[in-house]
Amino acid sequence: MKRLYIDKVHPEVFKALAAASQAASDAAEEAGLGLDLVELVKVRASQINGCLICLSIHMDVAREAGVPQRKLDLLTSWQEKKSPFTDEERAALALAEEVTRVDDTLAMDRALEIAGDAFTPEQVSAIAWNTIMIGAMNRLSIVSGHPPRR
Repeated sequence: MKRLYIDKVHPEVFKALAAASQAASDAAEEAGLGLDLVELVKVRASQINGCLICLSIHMDVAREAGVPQRKLDLLTSWQEKKSPFTDEERAALALAEEVTRVDDTLAMDRALEIAGDAFTPEQVSAIAWNTIMIGAMNRLSIVSGHPPRR
């Protein structure tokens, strides 16, 4: 069977997912997180998951939110000491990577500890929720074979 746009086959499920994704974005804004940071998290999770359409969407949104192109270019190397990322961005990216991979509970505990030092509980939760939601969108698009935006 060729790939199906599962969002079209079951639009009510997609609508619920889109609403949950919007709620996560709203929670981030209410918690005082900048769109630039949220978009860095979404881009990094989409890089890990290899989602073409989400990368093509969120790279553009990140640029519009003020993320410098240099940071986007170096995002896969954010852990390097000489990379241009702030301690806050590093904490969010560490959490995003662990939430995306969920394969090492000790690393998750460490990422939560680091994030807890940099953010309020509401902000940590919002980062986690946004990572979970973009992960779900990544999977939807990968399963469906959605092409990248032009």
